[in-house]
Amino acid sequence: MWGLQAAGSNSNNTHVPEYKRGSGENPPYIYKIKRDFNNPNTGQPNIKESEINPDISNTHFNSYFYNESNIPNRLITHYLWGKGGDYNLTSDEFYDLDFSFPVLEFSPEYKAAPISTTSGEFRVPGVLPVVDGTTNKATMVYNGTLTKAIGGFHFKGTMHVEDTYNFDFWNYKKRNFTGNILTFWGYISMPTGKPFSIKGPKIEIVQTSGMNHSDYPPLRGRKKRKRSAVNGGAKE
Repeated sequence: MWGLQAAGSNSNNTHVPEYKRGSGENPPYIYKIKRDFNNPNTGQPNIKESEINPDISNTHFNSYFYNESNIPNRLITHYLWGKGGDYNLTSDEFYDLDFSFPVLEFSPEYKAAPISTTSGEFRVPGVLPVVDGTTNKATMVYNGTLTKAIGGFHFKGTMHVEDTYNFDFWNYKKRNFTGNILTFWGYISMPTGKPFSIKGPKIEIVQTSGMNHSDYPPLRGRKKRKRSAVNGGAKE
């Protein structure tokens, strides 16, 4: 299913875009753009339809700077054409982002939990990706059963990441000089872009006290995958 249905044209004669995942290995969202053009012969409006594949061409100047991964360009493209719709990460995108280890003990819900067994949601703030130009300090959301004891814990359930993608240059104190320049340029050069939520995917996990990033399978257990030729990768 396409993510958004086209519904009329706006002031610049561009219809609301539709988007859905493409085909092939680790596919990007493909955006279907509809524009109105007046037919010079009849004087009647025609609708011209095109598609944008962020793995084929860069959408914005910032994509050339953040070029160690295809994810920054995917997110910038969604900012421009997703109209604020959610961006649901694939498992491959999640692993490529390679977030820092979420310390469950930092969760406010963990701190408030009794020395007992508790079921519910536990939110760990401040996890960071390896890939620049993607999320900032995201939140890792745990859902499941926590058994908390003096000096340790055991958790079993699922986790997924959540964040908001925008060009909020007002938080300049949280970035370095280059990051501030690119954030400011993104803000002023994409006035029609819409902030959106990054979510998922849900991963089944078992986490215990004493774990770190090096021995944590949900974040380190998989090999990074290459893009297929249909999505802009090198042909075999």
